[in-house]
Amino acid sequence: MEAAMSVSGIFPLLASPFEEYLLRDERPGYPMTMPHVFMFRGNVDFHALEEAFNKVIFLEPMLCALVQQRNGRPHWTAAPEPPRLITETATMTDGMEQIVSLDLTKRPGVHCCYFSTPEGFAIRLQIHHAVCDGLGTLSFFGNWMAEYARLIGDDAGLTASPAIPERIKERTNFHIEQPHSLSRWTMTQSFLKQLYIWFGRPVHKIPSQGIIKESSSSPNKNPVLFWKSIPNESIVRLRQKAQSWGVLLNSYLTGLYFQHLHHWIGMQKESDRRWLRLLVPTNLRKPVHFDLPAANMIGYAFLDRRASECTDSETFYQSIDKAIAFIKKWSMGSMFMSGLGIVRRIPFALPLILSSRRCLATSVFSNIGNPCKILPYQRFRDSGTIEVGGAKLYRMIGAPPIRPNTPFCGGVIQQNEETTLSIIADVPTMGLENCRKFHMNFIDMVLNAAT
Repeated sequence: MEAAMSVSGIFPLLASPFEEYLLRDERPGYPMTMPHVFMFRGNVDFHALEEAFNKVIFLEPMLCALVQQRNGRPHWTAAPEPPRLITETATMTDGMEQIVSLDLTKRPGVHCCYFSTPEGFAIRLQIHHAVCDGLGTLSFFGNWMAEYARLIGDDAGLTASPAIPERIKERTNFHIEQPHSLSRWTMTQSFLKQLYIWFGRPVHKIPSQGIIKESSSSPNKNPVLFWKSIPNESIVRLRQKAQSWGVLLNSYLTGLYFQHLHHWIGMQKESDRRWLRLLVPTNLRKPVHFDLPAANMIGYAFLDRRASECTDSETFYQSIDKAIAFIKKWSMGSMFMSGLGIVRRIPFALPLILSSRRCLATSVFSNIGNPCKILPYQRFRDSGTIEVGGAKLYRMIGAPPIRPNTPFCGGVIQQNEETTLSIIADVPTMGLENCRKFHMNFIDMVLNAAT
């Protein structure tokens, strides 16, 4: 109860520029929801699991908040009741997961369900992106599992500082480091290139013309998460192939995704000069943020390539590798965040920009590796998984939300035994079978590259 009162005392809290952007960009049929599924083998003490959830959720202000407008600005306020762990009898459809809509004016942006599986149990955790990002979601899940381990007496190696609710006010305090080593001319060229892409509108959209939309009686009213796990033997071969070209696995997978988009759109030679653009989430967290509650501390960076460049070549993958390294080194996503702060100072600028139908990105692609390696618990980091009380996590599923004109978003999450490749797809617009085909074609491309 003291923890609950501590969380309530933090509100009202003005939404950050990034949070306001995510709130205003919520469109009908395009919920700003990030789905995650955690699958375990073994048994669980459900009452201890539920007690741990109820305790940890009180340390997470953003997960217990509603949105209210005050003086024309969105503010976070304390919800009358915190989210609860829901027990479901129905299991998930193999390879598919429905996305739920979360109305932050009526309920907190958390939908968490427990259900049994033939191997053990699974947890479905869907969180509104305005509440926190994907890494914040995984951090909350790690704290939950650590508290569950303590309750059942299996807390060896799990000493860490829990989330401190008051620190949520520091969620915008990240260091923005500018690439001073670059010349002004290089930076000017980069800026002019982005202006050309923006005003020239040569960014490719994935066409929906000729695709039969879902009928009004279809159950697929929201986007759908498609997922497929591939054995880590294939990932080992992909890593070896990437290393032979002098690039990282993430760069190789990103390059394959570029090529998949290129093949899917079916570009003709006369359109190969147009751009394919990926929106890449970038992590702005530092070790000092370990005890910060779940929040948004990512930015977005653009990764552009002309369609004609998306070839299966060493030069292409190396160019992707250098671009990703540059984005990470200089935290280029922070420039997106700082730009939102500038836009918010201009009255009506943000709603006007978001009302545009302009296609900002062809797709979104996120690869966070093995999330257990970044949790503030030595035991989870050393093992590369979460194993508590005889239950072992063997699969994580998740991907970022899609936006209008960006009908597919890809996500990669690794575990010790397997790697899961996920796609969130705009099923109501693109059609269920077309979305399933898009996903399976990407899986086939990755598996073929691993042979």
